Amino acid sequence: MESLQGRACTDLPLLPAIEYVGANNRGYGRRLRKRCFRMISLPPLPPEAGDPQLRAFYVYWRGRAPDGRLPGRQHIDPLDVPALLPCLMLMDVVPQAAATPGSALPILRFRVRVAGGMLVDLIGANPTGQFLDDYVAESRRAQLNDAYTGVVRNRAAHYWVNQLWTPGREFVRVQRLALPLARDGETVDMVVACYARVEVPPPDGAMPDGLGAGGVS
Repeated sequence: MESLQGRACTDLPLLPAIEYVGANNRGYGRRLRKRCFRMISLPPLPPEAGDPQLRAFYVYWRGRAPDGRLPGRQHIDPLDVPALLPCLMLMDVVPQAAATPGSALPILRFRVRVAGGMLVDLIGANPTGQFLDDYVAESRRAQLNDAYTGVVRNRAAHYWVNQLWTPGREFVRVQRLALPLARDGETVDMVVACYARVEVPPPDGAMPDGLGAGGVS
């Protein structure tokens, strides 16, 4: 759907899980046990993501996160941000059986759960229920999935700006910010993304003399 001119902006360190076990208290006949969750650091907003719409999306996502955990799908309601609703896409993380050679990690694909109306218009079809990579040129699918896989495995924010990779829609240029969601606060099982269209004027000489910005009617 898009070309890759971005990066996963951070690799996030994790504190180890710690388990405290108290000594047997014979007076009460029980053993005390307390388990602490790993604290998850939220990724910062990539500095390149200056679009007000993307910044508002990030602020909402961050504000929905429980202390020390990633937000999950249960914390995100697109109706909370109606102005952003047409620009949002929710994707399920779907591990595939096959793994890359030399790696025990499965290849990940991303199935669209919800697609906003603006995205449907940009793509020219409704991708809901379909894998996102089905809507890009075959030569670009690995790069697309690698970008979203970085969001999942690094618990990272990922920003890029480029043309769509959907065949026939390459003239559309967008910004996109993708953020991780984890139902258990730690293991990323969904990705939520916000898109903003980039209006780029045609370069000098792109249109013949006598034609205005509206082109040929």
